[in-house]
Amino acid sequence: DRVEVYQQPNGTLERTVWHYAPAASARPSDSDVIARSRAFLDAYDRGDVAALEAALAPGLLRYEGGAPQSRAQVLDGVRARKPNAMAIAKRTWDQEKVTARDGDVVFAGLATEEQAGNDVHGGYLFAGWYMLQWIHDGTAWRVATWTWQRKPPPGEGWYWTVTSRRSGW
Repeated sequence: DRVEVYQQPNGTLERTVWHYAPAASARPSDSDVIARSRAFLDAYDRGDVAALEAALAPGLLRYEGGAPQSRAQVLDGVRARKPNAMAIAKRTWDQEKVTARDGDVVFAGLATEEQAGNDVHGGYLFAGWYMLQWIHDGTAWRVATWTWQRKPPPGEGWYWTVTSRRSGW
């Protein structure tokens, strides 16, 4: 905000306040959100710290099978990796969806991922749901929330698994 004070000819002061709001940004198209989301996860896979720093919102929370991670924890983890140590060799997408709400855009998609590091036999396959919440911070669209949840195999939903284990099956 900027405040300007003017003295009127009669000696009284007039105060004017200018409020500066972040520049409005048009919501990206669904195809752009999907492309940004894929590029973001690719940057994470490759350990591209500069791209991640540009894409992560200051208040990022990442939830993936444990305690939430902050932006600093995510970046520190990427920096600690060995050079060229990719965890995911290949990722394919299905059921991608973009939902726009007031102030944010949410990407959700089912990814099938092949673990890297075993070129002879191939890596394990993982299927899971990604959810990325993109917010506009006044200068750019950034990831504020990032989650991944394993997709259970057919017939192995959360309720069935917990119930069958407790009943001794």
